[in-house]
Amino acid sequence: MPKSSTKTSSTTSATTTTTTRATRSTATAAATAAVAPPKTVLDKVLYAIRQQPKTSRGAAVSRLQIHKYLIAELDYDNMYQLQRALKKGVDTGILRKEGHSSFVLIGAAAAAVDDSPIATTTTTPPVAEEEEEKVTCIDLVVGKGDVCTERGDSLTVKYVGKLQDDTMFDAESSFEFTLGAGDVLAGWDQGDALLGLKVGGKRKLIVPPKLGYDNSGSSRGPDIPPDSTLYFEITLRQLTKGGASSSPLL
Repeated sequence: MPKSSTKTSSTTSATTTTTTRATRSTATAAATAAVAPPKTVLDKVLYAIRQQPKTSRGAAVSRLQIHKYLIAELDYDNMYQLQRALKKGVDTGILRKEGHSSFVLIGAAAAAVDDSPIATTTTTPPVAEEEEEKVTCIDLVVGKGDVCTERGDSLTVKYVGKLQDDTMFDAESSFEFTLGAGDVLAGWDQGDALLGLKVGGKRKLIVPPKLGYDNSGSSRGPDIPPDSTLYFEITLRQLTKGGASSSPLL
């Protein structure tokens, strides 16, 4: 009889172990699913906002912070699609825009925030993915000063903008902006359009319509027809990195 009792005990132990392993396996699978990479651009944006430090949750997150997170953590760099996704989030009541370029999660999206990585939900309105367009960059003059290496750098530039027929629609002798902050056309902010440019350098950018004024055109200066490719020649006059300014180009 003792042998029978021992056998029963062993069987019970084995069953418990198997059940425990199955439970752990299920939990592991659930955890893996919970941190599955977000698929749509809007999902990526919500994920980036949710992963900000705990102390900043519920506070506005700037477009530049979101852009930097997407590049560093999700290897995603498309300013045009990012701007469309942010607009979609505001239009559908998932995001609230504050100030010039900061955003806050609202409604159910905000309630979902906790201390762990959060999976995107099926209730998030999908943003249609479009074929990515890129800017063509041609260095006309290689500068000898400090080099623009990251988004967040403050640039002072001289530029001329023309249409394909050589009609000039815009020009500035001294224009300052922060790269990656969404203050300029997506074609200037996207990818490596201005990264690597040195003070004193001159670069030609050929901006496709979707990264320019798209199909809406613009009435700035001479009318810019819808779906226009834009041609810019940009000279970097001064660069500010981490609060330190380079010597200006005279």
